[in-house]
Amino acid sequence: MADETDDGAWSKKRTLFLTVPKSGSHLLKKMLYMIIGEESIDFTSIDGDPFNPPLISDTQYFIFNHAYPGFSGYRGCSTGEYTKVILIRDPRDAIVSFSYMLRDKGWGWWTPETVITRFQKLQENERLAHAILFPDEHLGLRVFFREAIAWMNDPDVFVLRFEDIIGPDGGGDRLTQEKTIRALSTHLGFDMPEEQVDFIADNMFGPAGTKETSFRKGQIGTWPQYLTENDKELFKSVMGEELIQMGYAENHDW
Repeated sequence: MADETDDGAWSKKRTLFLTVPKSGSHLLKKMLYMIIGEESIDFTSIDGDPFNPPLISDTQYFIFNHAYPGFSGYRGCSTGEYTKVILIRDPRDAIVSFSYMLRDKGWGWWTPETVITRFQKLQENERLAHAILFPDEHLGLRVFFREAIAWMNDPDVFVLRFEDIIGPDGGGDRLTQEKTIRALSTHLGFDMPEEQVDFIADNMFGPAGTKETSFRKGQIGTWPQYLTENDKELFKSVMGEELIQMGYAENHDW
């Protein structure tokens, strides 16, 4: 575990955790709780325009949010100022989850209610296409995929993949999960014994270990069950290059 100062604050530089929406943000929070050994952590939040730089308090050690465009200026900060982590997921799986979220919950104050209402009135077989085409000005996922790629191109950023942390219960691999837990804890400066790695891996998927619930299904690679051939071609035309640059396809032949 990292050293602490006398008043209990971590004696480390601040850590910036950014995530692509629908890529396991709650799962990452849950893993952080168990790595750090805390039941709750105070994270910063976006209170203003997500396209403009957020104000981050000097007293906050853990900054956790989606990879809004407003955070782009922090890509240039030195490693002496921040430890940086970006969480990504196969964009095809993320867009499926995004479609369900739009249907059931909406999407932030920045999206006009009329846009959400129109989406929620769509037939089920129309929603994925509209999720793929969701406008950039209302923070469709393509905005976040592009932001993630920019962060991934920063050599100081630790790239965390949903597929590597979900474990066997979500269709992943236990050894990869354990390796990723160790790698992230090392990146954050924590000295973690093997029994703690085992505990985290054992408790990542379900609610045990923290009060966080993590996801709708939590399964990787389910997008072929949802994307029709038309949806796939639309996805390729709108964000196929982003899929390739994020490392989830070698070309457009999928």
